Amino acid sequence: MGGTLVFLLLLDAAWVATTVVRDLRGARAQMQAGSAELLAGEVDQAGTRFELARASAGGVRGALSHPAGKVLAALPWTSDEVKAIDSLSRATEFTAEAGASFVAAAEAGAPTGPTLPAFGDKGLSELVDGLSLATPHLESAVGLLAEARREVSGVQERILLPPVRDAVVSAQGTIAGSEELARSSVTLSRLLPHMLGTYDRRQYLVIMQILADPRGAGGYPGTFGILRAGDGRLEMRDFSHTHDLGKVPPVRAPKEVEKRYERFGALTHFIATTYSPDFPTNARLLLKMWRENGGEKMDGVFSVDSVAMSYLLRASGPVETRAWPVPVTADNVSEIVDHDTFLTRSQSKSDNSQAQLGRALWEAILNRPLSPPIAGNALAQAARERHLQIYSKNPEEEGLLDDLGVTGGVEPPTNPVMVAWDGGVSSRAGYFAEKVVSYRAVLDEDGSADVTMDVSFTNHAPARPRSILLGNGRRLDGVPVGYFSAYVNVYLPENAQNIETQIPDPGLTLSEVEFERPVVLQYFGAEAGETASGQVSYTIDDASKLLEEGFEYQLDIQPQPSLRPDRVRIEVVAPENGKIWDTASQMQNKETVATYEGSPAEPLHLWVQVETPA
Repeated sequence: MGGTLVFLLLLDAAWVATTVVRDLRGARAQMQAGSAELLAGEVDQAGTRFELARASAGGVRGALSHPAGKVLAALPWTSDEVKAIDSLSRATEFTAEAGASFVAAAEAGAPTGPTLPAFGDKGLSELVDGLSLATPHLESAVGLLAEARREVSGVQERILLPPVRDAVVSAQGTIAGSEELARSSVTLSRLLPHMLGTYDRRQYLVIMQILADPRGAGGYPGTFGILRAGDGRLEMRDFSHTHDLGKVPPVRAPKEVEKRYERFGALTHFIATTYSPDFPTNARLLLKMWRENGGEKMDGVFSVDSVAMSYLLRASGPVETRAWPVPVTADNVSEIVDHDTFLTRSQSKSDNSQAQLGRALWEAILNRPLSPPIAGNALAQAARERHLQIYSKNPEEEGLLDDLGVTGGVEPPTNPVMVAWDGGVSSRAGYFAEKVVSYRAVLDEDGSADVTMDVSFTNHAPARPRSILLGNGRRLDGVPVGYFSAYVNVYLPENAQNIETQIPDPGLTLSEVEFERPVVLQYFGAEAGETASGQVSYTIDDASKLLEEGFEYQLDIQPQPSLRPDRVRIEVVAPENGKIWDTASQMQNKETVATYEGSPAEPLHLWVQVETPA
């Protein structure tokens, strides 16, 4: 009799395992298919998929309620896996219900299908009305996805077997992404009616930043236009070069902004308003100068650059214009805007080409139907990387824009790896600069750290011919053709001490303050084909978060918007006789040293957990 019970229990366990695996895979497949169908506008099919996913997740929970499932849940060596699978199934049910809410939102009028209406042909009214009707369903999806996130967030994935751990980690990422999308949709439904002029007409100053000559917020404002919103449409007009705006009397700015950037003309010249890494600071400077220059009232500022345009051209397709001999595409727009337009010694010719190109690109974006998923992904990526930055004078709207992560606002993290490069020459030779930031922290057993940061660039510019791109040579501006120099701003923790610097001779170094923290400014340059570098070292106490058997050292990479993001190298060295027992997934753990190397275009959080001797 006992043998029969054991046999039946084993048979039941096999059935439970088979059912759990089958139903979890089935639920995931149905969710993926439903999401794809919803984006394609196949709303009814998507609704069926989400219902099937919910049923599959329910099947998992049903299987776990069988005798074998209860036994496995009670055994110490399998209980964690069973609990994790149960949490996964519950999370999947919530996520499937959220999918059904997205379907209801689409039925109410939220945009789906292959194209959005062109922004310039009164199609925005339909979009705004649809989002308004869809808002309650989107809010429901947010709540359901929050429940799903809570289900999986408490799972201790370190103690799980690899297949279950991988499923949990995958679910956490998927749910977090879906929740962010739902929250963004709700925020957009509240924001767009106002910013798009549904209730009153709006006007925005639009700037196109040139990344070939870097600034803290990306590049310098090369061209500008006025974006009008109202009557359900967007219209761009008066696209010109910022050289046309000239100079104004000094405008007022926060004291630290005046102290750091007045010397570069940031209070008097439109073209010098983007030195601060914080775009809202720059936008306020732009609007003050605009009014001082006699410009009409503006409600905010939009900033884009060639990288943002490359993302948007994936959605709109190539642009043909008389201003350029070949079609402008996602693949060549950065080279054309930031390189080719400067292959002349005529400033007026260069300015005119940039203005005509800018107008043609914006007209294409505004007047062509766009694919929602492609356009949405393009805008989201551009915002995350700060290639798209938007400022509103209305504080409530600015708060919603901040929720969307599109303001370009910068608040340096507690322990930053943050370097802002400002071009120091009149040419655009910065286009050729390959920048590297090397960060090394040697930890002590008390959690403090000795940090050394090396910043360098290799100048790959050619030494000829003379042009706006490469410079006009020694006789006119005192530097060789192809020469590049930069003011390099290294932002430090608030509690940085014992700050020391090294730079080449000739060079310049200053210790200043911005964002209420120390910032070291270094200036150095290199001729074509050469490399230049500087170094900053400092110590920080209380650098780590205490754990039961050691501490965790955290740091955050805050990249600058750039044509080619800086190459960042991180090395964190364990204390003497200590050991690194875990790191962020992007890092390599070599027991006594943790390393990272990459070129992140958006903020990246890293951490290292250290076990110290008892």
